Order: sequence, then C-alpha cells, then structure tokens
Amino acid sequence: MTLDDYRKIMLDQIEEEGRSIVTILPCENTPSKAYTVGNTAMQNTPEILVYGLPLEYTGHILNHISEQMKKGKVYIPGVAYNDVVGGFPAMFKEVKDRDFLNAANYYYEEKMGGMEYGVLQLIYPDENNKWPWETDSQEFKMTVNYFGESAPR
Repeated sequence: MTLDDYRKIMLDQIEEEGRSIVTILPCENTPSKAYTVGNTAMQNTPEILVYGLPLEYTGHILNHISEQMKKGKVYIPGVAYNDVVGGFPAMFKEVKDRDFLNAANYYYEEKMGGMEYGVLQLIYPDENNKWPWETDSQEFKMTVNYFGESAPR
C-alpha cells in the first residue's frame, strides 16, 4: 500500500465513523503508540494518544474515551480517573509537541485548512498501581513515554 492509500483509508474512516485510529508498531527504542485523528474536527474534542499498550486493545480504548468525550465527559490533565476504561485508573497530560503525529498533522493542515487541534496523552500506572513518576523503572517510563518527575498539570 502507498501513503496515499493509507490516507484515503483514514479519510474514509473519519467520514464514516467520526475518527480514525492510527497505530504504530514498536521499534528498537520506541514503544508502540496509537492515536485518534478526527476528534477535534468531528466532535470538537481533543485527539487521544496512548503509548505502550497492546495494539489489539488500543482501538477499543481510544474509541471508548472518544465516545465518552463526545457525550460531554471532560478529562482534565493531571486528574486521576477510575472510570476511563473498565475501572482501571488513568490520567491525561496535554501534548504540546505534535511533530510526530504525522497523520493528524496531515489531516488538520492539508484537509482542514490548518485547523488547530488538541491532544491528550493517556497515562496509566504499572501492574503495582504506581504511576510513572512514582517508580524507578525506566522500562515502564519508556513504555508509557512519560519521564516527568511529578503528575502532569
């Protein structure tokens, strides 16, 4: 498939479903990641990004969060939530650097005339219920791609 083929699929999904989920496989020093494209344009809510979860779950999780926001749920960066997905704790942080979100950048710059869009990163604790800033595990910090020393604000 060509880049144009992938873009057409993404645009069709946004048109039909209100968003597309972009997944990126892990590589040498980078965990897997997935993010939404279309939330801002189609429902006036931020895009959602998550790192390190098994890719077979990310579509369900990102769609669930997006649908909750579409219904009016507001996720505030730095606030812990126990009702995000299946009762598991989660938190969000605002993403300022979006250079690596190629599909979203293409969509909002090329197809939406430079429309501004927001992004929230889903952050979750490890299997011991410790947040990335509460653990010394560099492996876990790398998995969730969060290296801050305190909770996001």
